[in-house]
Amino acid sequence: RLRLERSREEWMAGISHDLRTPLSAVQGYGHLLESGQFQWSEQELLEMGTTIREKSGYMLELLQDFSLTFELQNHTPGEQLEPLELNEFVRRAVLRYVNDPTWSDVTFDFEENAASIRIMANTKWFQRLLDNLISNAVKHNGPGTAIEIGVGLENGSAVVRVRDDGVGMDEETKTRLFDRYYRGTSTDESVDGSGLGLCIARAVVTAH
Repeated sequence: RLRLERSREEWMAGISHDLRTPLSAVQGYGHLLESGQFQWSEQELLEMGTTIREKSGYMLELLQDFSLTFELQNHTPGEQLEPLELNEFVRRAVLRYVNDPTWSDVTFDFEENAASIRIMANTKWFQRLLDNLISNAVKHNGPGTAIEIGVGLENGSAVVRVRDDGVGMDEETKTRLFDRYYRGTSTDESVDGSGLGLCIARAVVTAH
């Protein structure tokens, strides 16, 4: 009960802190549009709409991350485990990025295992794990980065690897990689992020 209460307090504090900035931006544009004091060009309205959509999407992603963190930390069973063929599941996850025009300046290479690999997994959690690892490699590196995703077997265990040839991580980031809310010192400050991505990824792996 004490752990649950402490988690709830951290959860609420995290939401309050990380939602404040994007919510202020949405509220500010709302006030400007509502006031009727200004005339906006079509391009300006388009830019406002884009910002509001991006900030709203970011807030929704934050809420989902906070909820999943809370769920994982308190060992909520979530959805039932089901059979999953790892090669096909990871291949489809990679294809979503390959076919996304916003990532056209990044190259993706997928290497599947020669034999089929079947595991029992919570598909929702496992998809979030892959998304967090791949999107980190995309968001925190520059144009021209090559990202390799591979599936294999080691000592009877299924293995998924995500590698990139980007900027890498400094020593402080490596030591604090899985701390909640920590964003690496080498991370571009313009990149939105809650600092929960790798914490969630590790928790998903541990839960499985």
